[in-house]
Order: sequence, then C-alpha cells, then structure tokens
Amino acid sequence: MPIKKLTNLSISVDLLKQVREFDLNLSAVLEQAPIERVTQQRRDRWLADNQDAINAYNDGMVEHGVFSEGLRSF
Repeated sequence: MPIKKLTNLSISVDLLKQVREFDLNLSAVLEQAPIERVTQQRRDRWLADNQDAINAYNDGMVEHGVFSEGLRSF
C-alpha cells in the first residue's frame, strides 16, 4: 500500500454535504481524479514527444507498405 501524506484542502460545503449524504469515502474519491489526470497527462506528453517518430513510421507504411505485403495470401 502506498505511503499517504496528510494534507489540507478546501471543498465546497454543498459538495461535502452530498459526499456525506451518499456515504462516500472522500479520500478515495479525491485521490482518483488526480490519478486519472496524471495518467492522461503522461499519455499526452508521450504522444507529443513521439509524434515525429509516429508520423515517420506511418509515412513509411504509406510509401513502402508493411514488410509482409508480398507474403500474404489473403
């Protein structure tokens, strides 16, 4: 289990009431959103960092086809 650090944050009173109404685990809910955002940011960064290579690969496929083009029987 990851080590957790105590932190303070602010949340709207209305939202906190709704969280309590549905008996949600506030810590778990508030931890999930940053996990999703960090994951998406990493994907976006990887795609941006590798876009030139992806484009070059795709251009090569268009120009030369796949390596097994002449070997396929279908």
